[in-house]
Amino acid sequence: MNTIIFDDEITFWWDIDEYQDAKTYSFYLDGKLHGETSKTHYTFASLKEKTTYRIRMDAGENSREFTLSTRAKKRRLDITKAPYFAVGDGKTLNTSSIQKALDDCTENDCVYIPQGTFLTGALDMHAGSELYVEKGGGLKGSEQPEDYLPKIRSRFEGIEQDCYRSLLNIGRLDYTAGYTTGNVVIRGKGTIFGGGDPLCSAIIQAETIALKKFLEENQEYVKTCETPHTIAGRARGRLIHICNAENVIIGGLTLGYGASWNIHFTYSKNILTYACRILSADWESDDGAWKMQEVENGDGWDPDSSED
Repeated sequence: MNTIIFDDEITFWWDIDEYQDAKTYSFYLDGKLHGETSKTHYTFASLKEKTTYRIRMDAGENSREFTLSTRAKKRRLDITKAPYFAVGDGKTLNTSSIQKALDDCTENDCVYIPQGTFLTGALDMHAGSELYVEKGGGLKGSEQPEDYLPKIRSRFEGIEQDCYRSLLNIGRLDYTAGYTTGNVVIRGKGTIFGGGDPLCSAIIQAETIALKKFLEENQEYVKTCETPHTIAGRARGRLIHICNAENVIIGGLTLGYGASWNIHFTYSKNILTYACRILSADWESDDGAWKMQEVENGDGWDPDSSED
C-alpha cells in the first residue's frame, strides 16, 4: 500500500496482487464510509490542512487501518496576480508570465492556475516545484512551432535527437548523468492541453522544409519509414517531457492533445500518474458531418528506459 499526501488530499494506490480476492475496495474516513472503488487507487479530497485522519480500507477479507496527517498548505503563486499578470482569455500568450512563476516557485510554494484558459508556449519546471490547475482552469499549448524553440535533446522511438520543446519540460536528457532533478508535482482538477494536430502538422511541415536536402539524398531510407513524414515527425515535442528525473507526481487532471506523445519520461524513476484522463482524439464537425480528429502518435503514457 502506498500513499500520496498533500495539504488537501490523501491518495492510496496499490498493486492488484496485494488483494487478489477483492473486487471492490471500501474506504472509511473517521469511522464513516467515504466511498468504494474497483480501481487500484482512491483519493480523499477536500481535506483540511495539518489535520490527522483515521482511515480504514476493506478489501475482500482484508482490512487495514491508517492514521495519517495532511501537510501544511503551501503559498500560492497565482499566475493572474502581481507580479505575473497572466490573462486567461485563451488568446493572450502567457509563456513569460507563467515561466516567471515557475522560476519563483520554492518547495514551499505552488504555482496556481485559476479558472480560465491560459495560452502558453514551452515551460520548464525545476526540482521541488509544484503546479496546481484549478477546476475550470487550464493551460493551452500554442499551435505555433516557434513557441517551442530553442530545440532540446529528446528521444523518439529509441533515437536521440534535437526536438521541439514540449509544453511542460522537466529535466534535460543525458543518458550518462543519472537523476538530475525530481520531487516535481503537477496536479489539480483542471486541464493541460497541447497544440494538438495543428501544432503537429505545422512542425512536420517546418521540419520537412528544413530536412529537404537530407530527404532528397536518402530516398531509399525514407521509403522504409511508416509514412513520408515519419522522419520530420520525430522532431515533435510532447505534452509533458520528463528526463533524468525521479519522484514526479501527475494527478487528478485531464490531459491531452500533445503534438505527439502526451506523457513521455526517459532515464527516470518513480513517475506516478493517477486519477488522470488522457485524450488525443476528438470529434469535430465538417460541413455538418462529424468526423474524428486525432493527433498522430497521440499515445497517453510512454515509459522509456525508466523504472518504477
